[in-house]
Amino acid sequence: MTLITIITDLDMLSRESLNQLYHENPCLWFYFVQGAPVYSTVNYNVSKGVANGTGPYIMHSLGFHALEDVEKYNNEINVHANSGDIIVLEILPAVIYVEVPDADLRQWDHNLIHQDKLI
Repeated sequence: MTLITIITDLDMLSRESLNQLYHENPCLWFYFVQGAPVYSTVNYNVSKGVANGTGPYIMHSLGFHALEDVEKYNNEINVHANSGDIIVLEILPAVIYVEVPDADLRQWDHNLIHQDKLI
């Protein structure tokens, strides 16, 4: 008989247990590579062509809920990272921003446009 334990609160785990969980289960890792192509896995805006399976879009940046999380991320990137390094974030980003190439910018809210690109 196999016993499956469902963990609903990762804060309950010790740092050692959490590291072991991630080390033994690579499917729990998510990777962000700025500039890498990605495809949508959700129907974000079907009428404007951003739907499940569409793309490729370009990974642009990460967004976080709290300013302190942004500061931790920027510190990891700007102080400790060299080109090609893998950075392990302690806090999951709230969102991954992607660039939508060839988007008709007139159809989109101006808050989504950055440097003449739909993000």
